[in-house]
Amino acid sequence: ALPIWGSHWDKDGWMPRGAANGEGAALRAPLLAGDEQAGDERAGGEADSSQREQQVWAALLRALVAGWRKILDAVTNVSAVVVKRGGGGFGGKDKGRGGKPLVLGALAAGRLRGLVARSAVMFDGDNPEHRAALARLWTAAFPRDLPSDGGPSERWKDMGWQGKDPATDFRGGGVMGLDNLLGLHQHFPQAFSALLNKSRGTRASIEYPFAVAGVNITFALMSMLGLRDPALVAALAGGNTDNGAAVGASETPAEPGGAVIPAHATSPELHAFAEQLSVHGAHGARAFDSLYAFTFEALDAVWLETKASYMDFGVTLAAATQATKQALGTGDYEAKSRALSFTDIVKG
Repeated sequence: ALPIWGSHWDKDGWMPRGAANGEGAALRAPLLAGDEQAGDERAGGEADSSQREQQVWAALLRALVAGWRKILDAVTNVSAVVVKRGGGGFGGKDKGRGGKPLVLGALAAGRLRGLVARSAVMFDGDNPEHRAALARLWTAAFPRDLPSDGGPSERWKDMGWQGKDPATDFRGGGVMGLDNLLGLHQHFPQAFSALLNKSRGTRASIEYPFAVAGVNITFALMSMLGLRDPALVAALAGGNTDNGAAVGASETPAEPGGAVIPAHATSPELHAFAEQLSVHGAHGARAFDSLYAFTFEALDAVWLETKASYMDFGVTLAAATQATKQALGTGDYEAKSRALSFTDIVKG
């Protein structure tokens, strides 16, 4: 397989092939440390940042409106079926919206506990299990290469890691960033291949790095859902919330193994995502993988539509995350069908 983006490694860090020293220096910083402001600073000589951002948001709407229509069409056919299933014990239609607590049945609570626990695990290069997972990712990305033990190699850069050892790039995404890349390959292999090899559309001369972009998406989604929020962690563990107020008797979970998330530890996105987690079967079990795949597809769609360069990565990721929030948003269609609709749009 040919390298998917041009780069080389100098004594100071990662540099895009042929880039000026000033541009390369900006890219040495971890992408997770950047936000829209940092992206604007990297843009330096670009047009006014606010005008550029407006162009990105406008292009986002054009690029994804067809996908949103597809979601709504799919929901028309499946929402009645999913609602009839009962959704695995979620605490009622729109329960918790508008600042109310989020009541979770055992199925959704168990899945959310698993995600919260996994989000707290940092990648450890000395952990044999973590290196073995990297070895599986190597095989997924480079099926024609000799197997790897997950250790350092210059070849990793061809997948979009900034150095020869991916262990240095996980940072805020933790081991969940690796889980999500593997999940993308397992559950959405066509999307994995297209995003890795940049096989869609007319590509930029210097592309966004696939692997590091994936870690950024993991971190963005964890932040959006508040998976590391101490109040959420405490509520799922059955303890006190971070403001010292214990869950009251009136907010007791409806079934054993369930949980009540206090209002201050919830968000509209978490409420909607909990509906996905409550769906029985594979759709609910891999709800986060579907959310991740959707966001990655949105990132690539915005990247192509706006003809972005690597200096625009921050605002492009923000646009993709906003697209995910919109698709998770309330009031447009029944939340219990979202696990199906996210899968439909990624596979379609």
